[in-house]
Amino acid sequence: MRIARLAAVLGLMILPQGAMALSCLIPDAVRAYEFDLAVLAAIAFHQPISRDGLKEIFGKEISRDLIGRLAERDLIATGPREPRRGAPYTFVTTETFLAAFGLESLRDLLDTENIVDAGLAEP
Repeated sequence: MRIARLAAVLGLMILPQGAMALSCLIPDAVRAYEFDLAVLAAIAFHQPISRDGLKEIFGKEISRDLIGRLAERDLIATGPREPRRGAPYTFVTTETFLAAFGLESLRDLLDTENIVDAGLAEP
């Protein structure tokens, strides 16, 4: 573990080497909720994005149930359809998402370059 600073925020970061050891301490229900948040973050940073786009990010299918849970909480909505065969729906965040996370607009999201520079994500 290490403490990392991103802008004016300090956070506790679990390094990949310790993640497996700590994962056994996290209940399955919490892990599932954290994955919902990870998908929500991916939608926020890559919107509009389809389930196929999310699959590319996470390396596995994102269930319709998970998308449904986020939509049920009005955190995401359907965006424009992708301009390809089958025209799958894309997903975008909502005003409720902005309010829930104290954001005035999507411009208030952290810049992904700053996240990488802080060592909190890989390039």
